[in-house]
Amino acid sequence: FDHTRPGDCISDFCAEVLTNLRILLPAMAPLEDDMRLTRFVLALEMALFAFRRVVVAIDLLDGQWSTLDHPARWLFSSFFLRGLVFVVCAAWAAAQRNVKDMQWWMWRSIAVYAAMNIAGCVLVSTYHAMVLHDVPTMLPEIPADMALMYLVCNQELLQYVLGEMRRASYALGAASAAASIACLIGPGDTRAVLDQAKARFRCVAMQDLKFEDIESSTPSAGLHTYASPVKLGYCDAFLSHSWHDDPGAKWAA
Repeated sequence: FDHTRPGDCISDFCAEVLTNLRILLPAMAPLEDDMRLTRFVLALEMALFAFRRVVVAIDLLDGQWSTLDHPARWLFSSFFLRGLVFVVCAAWAAAQRNVKDMQWWMWRSIAVYAAMNIAGCVLVSTYHAMVLHDVPTMLPEIPADMALMYLVCNQELLQYVLGEMRRASYALGAASAAASIACLIGPGDTRAVLDQAKARFRCVAMQDLKFEDIESSTPSAGLHTYASPVKLGYCDAFLSHSWHDDPGAKWAA
């Protein structure tokens, strides 16, 4: 708890944003039914939280603790308590047998972490202002923690963000694979093939199709009128266009 410098507010805010992203991004990796990856993410977070507290504890036991006043000791104690609470919540989440419950508790653990961080920032800022008579540089961290808590508590927003991130990753992977295959089939640069695919990519809305459109085994050029340009990766599904398929079964599916 040294005296602050003018740039500490910005550096503390940036550090908090990066820390929150470090926690948030791995938590977004598991799919809704991926129990192993979810449990791995929780174990990783618990290990990182524990490691950080151990490093701080070693520094304190090396002689720094005796130089602190009582308010500073309380603040360090709250730092260790916040870490313990998060680890307990994450361990409870990892112990769930249902992946849906596991992920629900994982997001709640992150929300608890953000709420405790906000409380911690208020305490440290009060200490800086009232005891050290210094600038409370940790106040800018509060908006970053509030944004994190709002995201993980708002299921609709969270699912939207998860969906967009996964859609983008799937589109990137599919586009790269398709461009590579196209270059294997014929000569051409991968980037040029991908650009051409983006310009020509079209899709058909399911509500525009009728059974008569797939009933005949003779290709119909009129089907092209149903197709409209769409951004690569934003088509929900691929439907086989094989004319040898049973039309009734395909329509029912």
